Amino acid sequence: MKLSIIIVSYNVSNYLKQCIKSIFDSDIKDELEVIIVDNNSHDDTAKMIETEYPEINYIQNDENVGFSRAINIALKKTNGKYICLLNPDTLVCKDTFSILINYLSMNVNVGMVGPRIINSNGIFQISSKRSFPYLLASMFKLTGVSKIFPNNKFLSKYNLTFLSENKIHSVDSISGACMMFSRSILNINGMLDENFFMFGEDIDYCTRTKENGYLVV
Repeated sequence: MKLSIIIVSYNVSNYLKQCIKSIFDSDIKDELEVIIVDNNSHDDTAKMIETEYPEINYIQNDENVGFSRAINIALKKTNGKYICLLNPDTLVCKDTFSILINYLSMNVNVGMVGPRIINSNGIFQISSKRSFPYLLASMFKLTGVSKIFPNNKFLSKYNLTFLSENKIHSVDSISGACMMFSRSILNINGMLDENFFMFGEDIDYCTRTKENGYLVV
C-alpha cells in the first residue's frame, strides 16, 4: 500500500462525503487506504460510509476523544508507506497525493510536506505555512501588526506572508488540514501527543520532526 489517509470526523457528514469523493477521484485511488475515525457523531456519517463507501476502514468511537487520540487510533491501523492526515472539510486535486509523495521520495531530508491550501473563496490560507509561535511572532499576529506589514520579514514572521505562496519553502510548521509524512518519520517521531485535545498537535509534530533533523516543507 502506497498511501494511508486518516480523517477524523465529528458531525460533518456533508463535508466528509465531498472529501471522500475527491480522494477516490485522485490519480492514485488504487494505491491508497482511507481510515476514518469518528468521534461519536450524531448525524448520518456512519450510515453514509456503510452504504456508499464500504471499502473504507471506519472506526466509530463511543465518545469524542479529541483529534490527537483519534489520529493515533488510526495510525495503528495504517499499512501505507506514506501517511496523510486530512481534514474532512477539504477537497484534494486529482494529483495532490502523487505530487506530495513524489516530493518526499525525491527529498530524503524532508520529513513532512504540506500543500498550498486554498479557502472556499479562492484565497490562499495563510496557515499553510507558519513559524513556531514564538513570543514576538505571536504578539505581532495577535495585535494585527503582521496584517499591516505582510511583507516585513520580522513583523510577519508567524504566517510567513513575505514568502510567495506559489513557491516551495522550508518552514517551521505546516497546516494539520493536510500534512503528509513517511512511515519512517512515524517510527522516529512516534504517535501524536494526546495532551493536545484539538489544535496545536500539528505544530508539535512539526517541532519533533525538525528536532529529529528533518525539514518541514
